[in-house]
Amino acid sequence: MLRHCIAIPVAVLLLLTQLSSVLGGTTEVLRPEPVEGNLSRIALVIGNNDYEYVTDLDNPINDATSVGEKLRGLGFTVHLGLDLDIFGLSELIDNFLSRIEDGSEVVVFYAGHGLEVQGSNYLLPVDVPALSVDGERKLRHRAINLTTLLLDLEASGANVSLVILDSCRENPFQANGTRSLGAARGMGDLGTPPDGLFVIYSAGANQLALDNLGPGDANPNGLFTRHFLRLLDEPQLGIRDMMLRLRTVVREEASQVRHKQTPAYYDQLIGEFKLNQRQKPAVAQSQPVVQEDRVSTKTNVADISSPSAIAIRNPEEESCFLEATREFGLETTASTRGYHDFVKLFEQCVGNEDAGLSQAELTEEITMCDHLAASPDDPMRPAGVAGVYFGDIDGPEAAEACSQAVADHPDKPRFLFQQARALDYLDRDAEAIDLYASAAAAGSAASMNNLGLMYLNGEGTVKDLGRARELFTQAAALGHSDAMVELGLMHDRGQAEDMTRADEFDWYRKSANLGNRAAINNIGVMYRDGQGVAQDAEEAAKWFTRAANLNFPKAMRNLADLYVSGEGIPPNPAEALKWYRLAADNGSTDAMVDIGILYENGTGVPQDNAQAFIWYEKAANLGNSYGLNNIGILYRDGIGVKEDPKEALSWFLKSAADGNEEGMYNAADLYESGTGTQRDYAKALDWYRKAAEQGNSAAMVNIGLMIYEGKGTDPDPKEEMDWYQKAASLGNRAAMNNIGVMHREGEGVPPDFVKAREWFQKSADEGFPLAMYNLAEYYAGSRYKEQSYEIAAFWMEMSLRSGSERALNELSDNAQAWPSDFRKTFQERLLNAGFYSGAIDGAFGRQTLTAVNRIFDAGG
Repeated sequence: MLRHCIAIPVAVLLLLTQLSSVLGGTTEVLRPEPVEGNLSRIALVIGNNDYEYVTDLDNPINDATSVGEKLRGLGFTVHLGLDLDIFGLSELIDNFLSRIEDGSEVVVFYAGHGLEVQGSNYLLPVDVPALSVDGERKLRHRAINLTTLLLDLEASGANVSLVILDSCRENPFQANGTRSLGAARGMGDLGTPPDGLFVIYSAGANQLALDNLGPGDANPNGLFTRHFLRLLDEPQLGIRDMMLRLRTVVREEASQVRHKQTPAYYDQLIGEFKLNQRQKPAVAQSQPVVQEDRVSTKTNVADISSPSAIAIRNPEEESCFLEATREFGLETTASTRGYHDFVKLFEQCVGNEDAGLSQAELTEEITMCDHLAASPDDPMRPAGVAGVYFGDIDGPEAAEACSQAVADHPDKPRFLFQQARALDYLDRDAEAIDLYASAAAAGSAASMNNLGLMYLNGEGTVKDLGRARELFTQAAALGHSDAMVELGLMHDRGQAEDMTRADEFDWYRKSANLGNRAAINNIGVMYRDGQGVAQDAEEAAKWFTRAANLNFPKAMRNLADLYVSGEGIPPNPAEALKWYRLAADNGSTDAMVDIGILYENGTGVPQDNAQAFIWYEKAANLGNSYGLNNIGILYRDGIGVKEDPKEALSWFLKSAADGNEEGMYNAADLYESGTGTQRDYAKALDWYRKAAEQGNSAAMVNIGLMIYEGKGTDPDPKEEMDWYQKAASLGNRAAMNNIGVMHREGEGVPPDFVKAREWFQKSADEGFPLAMYNLAEYYAGSRYKEQSYEIAAFWMEMSLRSGSERALNELSDNAQAWPSDFRKTFQERLLNAGFYSGAIDGAFGRQTLTAVNRIFDAGG
């Protein structure tokens, strides 16, 4: 059965007194289990199944009972009401509200019929009459107004109120004619709830919530609630993170039976809230490597530098530093003006060439070429010229002016460099290379660096990593900070195997000492990820802050990420938003996408899908492929906009055309399912292949499955296996499992049960539930040499705890096909786990099956 979802705010309070019994159903107070800390937590849990005059429902009582027990275990005093009439429901709510203390944490869970009438939402008691289309006025007196309940929670003094509404079902008053009472799809849009509340609907607007996944689904709880129950077992899981995971898993499982269900939420919560406040077990986890956070800085990128970045190693250098400071009038905190001339004077002083050089002696004739094409990072740039960012060069004007400057001053390499830079901007690569080479031969470090980049990327010449490295090394020896960064990056990209992480770090450090922002950011990345140095998030935050204060957008984003995660610095969503905004103001379209994600998730800002759309659109209009893809997701799932899969596909295709693998995958998915377009397996395969070429392992698995099913191509077990192998090499768990299946069944390879078991083991070790089930089947099977009922029972338990529907269905519907000794061994595991107290007889009767469902619901 399908049910239309509505989420009711869950308010967590400690109820100190016994709630008096009420009429019209059953009520019970579940006293909390002891938990750490001095908590004031209370919950109202309601489940209505058996309606007298409208359609009965299957799961609400099961859902409410399970949620009540789970909340009790988390320290809530739970007020549970089942099958309540209007009197009983009103009395239960009134008594519950009277028990809420100031500062309490409150949860409300409702499962049953709900309805929207003329903009108001109502929770229906079991005795609600079968009203006609003219009965809207009567409904207001025979049901609970949700808005009134939410306002009562706001006024209760509770610190936090979470409301979960699992009432997305068909309109119980739907008429056979042309009119019906209320909306056709149960509860309506909530709008903005009162402050301090977080409201969850188990399905989005105009969606129905699934009670089960089909005839073989024996789980007693609805699709939303079964996953909500599992996530309640995870310590320190924030409600927003929980909601994101619920949306993902519910949507994915519903899609397996060709159904659309994506839970929705309304967030007016101040701060964070965690239902399970137990401490996490201490587990060491490594930080993921984010290679793209390490940034290359070309001479065409502005670099705000500081004299204070120079490393002072002895009294002589300190004297030179002070002399240069006096000469240029620069403060030792932060400055950009004249910095490279400052460095030049300092280095000449240290080299004992002429410590008494004056600014006038360093000043050269300034030409139009300098104004139009000088680089801010070129030490040869004359004093008084700020330089031009590469993207701001007026190519034709600069090329003409610099051609004249080269003719007038053939002995000055800076004009050769600046003319090369202008031609580089105009994509006249061959001419630019010749000029860069001439300037480099004359000692221009900036030319050496840019020429190295052209060899590195194969621009206008054959790609030559050796030559690139040689040029970077020469430029670095002359103190060019960008060349130092490029040397570090060559190791990071695997282009300099004789270097080490320590060498890479040293190059960034040398460049950072010259004030290079990219180098400062990259040091932060190495500390964050523990590469070449001990992992230290606090130290990473210091480096990101330093680069961010130098106006470096990528560092701003990295710093904001730490404020979101709370790594190295206290979590501060407002501070994260500030840095994302600064990065966006500095042209970072990725930061615009980050801001959209904050609004979509309600992190540090009120949850606002309309604002999320605006920020994604800003990024998309500037060509950001992730912004394009995210707008597609909003249209696909009906988040903040009307659900429109056709429109979603158009956005996915735009993102895919820009090379975004997620856009490619999402477009392929719609073509394969025929959602928003005519089903087209050829196009689906084409986009999956393009996404796979970008390294998308999920696309690789889907290609294998399409080959297996003969969708758009002929079945070819060998090619199918090749795709799974590629995905498995990238760590894809489903691919590992599928390889095991092919070895077990002898598809494309000779049957090999040992290899099958090895692949199932790899997948299971990565937490894939179906692989765990396959291991159980392997060790319980008589056709395998490694039969072990103990190991089989272990993996069967693990698969259940990991949410394997296959394992649950097999034990519920087909247990007698498994060996009797296995069944007995599994009963012993259920007994030892505290879920079973019956006989160890191998008979999977009602008591055993109840235990199986309980361990499935308990999770890992």
